[in-house]
Amino acid sequence: MLGGGRPASIRSWCSLNPSAVVWFLVTSPSLVGSSWLDLKAVAAVHRNLRLAYLDVGLALNGTPFAQLYTSTKFSETDVDYLPNNLSNMCRLAVVYKSGGFYTDMDTLALRSVLNLTNFIALHIDEIKSFNNAAFHFKRGHPMLQLIMQFIAEDYNGIIYSWNGPIAITKAVERSGCDATPRNAMGQPVSDEPRPFSSETSLKIINEHDEQPELCDWLALKTSYFYPVYWAHALPTLFLAPVESNNKTIHEIFPDSYGVHFCNKLTKERNPRKSSLLLKIAQQVCPLIIKNHPLLRN
Repeated sequence: MLGGGRPASIRSWCSLNPSAVVWFLVTSPSLVGSSWLDLKAVAAVHRNLRLAYLDVGLALNGTPFAQLYTSTKFSETDVDYLPNNLSNMCRLAVVYKSGGFYTDMDTLALRSVLNLTNFIALHIDEIKSFNNAAFHFKRGHPMLQLIMQFIAEDYNGIIYSWNGPIAITKAVERSGCDATPRNAMGQPVSDEPRPFSSETSLKIINEHDEQPELCDWLALKTSYFYPVYWAHALPTLFLAPVESNNKTIHEIFPDSYGVHFCNKLTKERNPRKSSLLLKIAQQVCPLIIKNHPLLRN
């Protein structure tokens, strides 16, 4: 089932990245009626949305996950954590094979991400802790290969997030790559940031046109995709009223490309009428807000 915020999330990425193809991958050959209707409604408006079935075994074949997927260790995965672990593995494998930007469905787009390339977004700048809800890599990037290899060797199916954010953070430590929090132009956050410039950020993309090396990627600062700490998502985004209704979303989140609303904690709640999440959705995907009963309250 697609929860109330998810059609809005898909539409936000389609809307703010109109020149990009947005793929929505499902691991079930069929969808529940309401989910299919939600997706059809988004696809009718956004011609850049593509819906596709993902064969998990095929996706993992040819990666370090292939042997893990058929192993006894994987078969002992806690049943409650199986979907999450398959998702953690598939997202890495798909981007490794195809290249591109990945984001979780519980992330609303605030800006186009087409000026970003080869990055993992930090979850907590101060301790250089990463999450796996937003990242971009070119096809065949060796950093993805290292992360997948690390997970295959260190897999644990009974601890939540062990094979996701925890694994990526540990893999980065093993790689020896620079995990200094940086902005889209590659500047450390400790430096005074220059005004946003698409020309400057595109220059970084062009500098990495050749086959990337292991550490050819940026650790993007927390505010770019996780401006609200995960444990504060429910009170901050769903429940608390917006303090200043005359501010735009870009004024509230001046340098954020997306906002992660942590579906694990918020999936049973609908945003209040005056909430920040609803304000975001109203600005980036008003059609979904108008038509979707769970968000119209």
